[in-house]
Amino acid sequence: YREYMNQYRIALIDKRLESGQFTLKQIADEFGFNDESHFSHFYKNNMGVSPSFYSNLKMKD
Repeated sequence: YREYMNQYRIALIDKRLESGQFTLKQIADEFGFNDESHFSHFYKNNMGVSPSFYSNLKMKD
């Protein structure tokens, strides 16, 4: 169940990152992380790259 929820959260987070309309702080706050550092750690552990790297990559597409 936890893995499913993490995948669901990542999918929603990816949409925010891809839109380019939200800061990492805004996304971290929306998804209940204490700060950007905890959010970045969660994202990198699940995706293998930092959220800022993913966002920059998608903005170039």
